[in-house]
Amino acid sequence: MPDPGDAHSPDALTTLLTRRRVPLENHAAIAAACGAIGISSLRETSGYIVASRSAPGPDLRIYSGWTEGFTSADEAQALEPNAGVEADGDRPGLFYAKHRANRIGQGGAGGVRSSAEADYGTCPICFLRFSASGACACE
Repeated sequence: MPDPGDAHSPDALTTLLTRRRVPLENHAAIAAACGAIGISSLRETSGYIVASRSAPGPDLRIYSGWTEGFTSADEAQALEPNAGVEADGDRPGLFYAKHRANRIGQGGAGGVRSSAEADYGTCPICFLRFSASGACACE
């Protein structure tokens, strides 16, 4: 098995993408973007893959549905020419690109939470909603 930290191993990025459950449809575009930018090392965190640049610049953070850390909109557009490229709200001056196959904004996946609440019924005494346990404070 290739060492995932060795960015020069042809299978290292693929190994990490597979382990992070990045859809297979995104692997080639991510690999091409990493190749164009020049990556010196790869490492996995609890939420994303860190791809450190060979030249000075910010690390790329590769998530299942997007990659962030691009220094320009043009650099991000190289990852996914038809995908949405936006300014990174958490890292000023940087950009991110959505991957072709992603779950962003598709309800319940990709970090999007539903605003709908479960209905556990209403107390017949005080008319407040029951908690998940089915108990009410007035009883």
